[in-house]
Amino acid sequence: GMRPVVGTEFLFSRHFPDEVQGNFIYACVINMNGIPQFEIHEDGAGYRGSRLKKSEGDQQVPDDLLKSTDKHFRPTDPQIGPDGALWFGDWSNPLIGHMQYSQRDPNRDHVHGRIYRLVYNDKPLLTPVTQHGKSVSELLAQLDDPEPRVRSRARLEIHQRPQDEVLAAVNAWLPSVSDDRMLSEALWIHQSYHAVDL
Repeated sequence: GMRPVVGTEFLFSRHFPDEVQGNFIYACVINMNGIPQFEIHEDGAGYRGSRLKKSEGDQQVPDDLLKSTDKHFRPTDPQIGPDGALWFGDWSNPLIGHMQYSQRDPNRDHVHGRIYRLVYNDKPLLTPVTQHGKSVSELLAQLDDPEPRVRSRARLEIHQRPQDEVLAAVNAWLPSVSDDRMLSEALWIHQSYHAVDL
């Protein structure tokens, strides 16, 4: 019932409250000019989502992460940043259609836009974890970080390293690993190099 979506994200950040962890959000640029949030539930072999609601008096209303009354507010590309805050852009344009208006319509705004950083005031921001200059062993340790974005950046950095160096470090690291997810990480690293280790 809402369109179009200009970026999505799962809220996984220790900076935000426990009750929003895992919520799915997306940037909606027409129907509501904001970022609604959904709970995701397993549904057989797939998933389904339900929009979060809150009580206002005797009614249930959407519990959106944010909503603007500015009809030119066009949130885009929400992402959890290295500091744990939610960063997103604002396209900030009165005209957005590709059929209703000419691409050369003088009312199209080609110079304005904003970048927002949404923080939760009751918890401290996270200390960013860097990957640059780290050894492969240090990067492998980052795969156990609670923040999914740190793990993702560590995977990207690991894959930039020479295959022989990485696979030797993974083999040295494996005896200390017992968690199933971490064993999967080792398997994924091998797969990323198309390296089979029976």
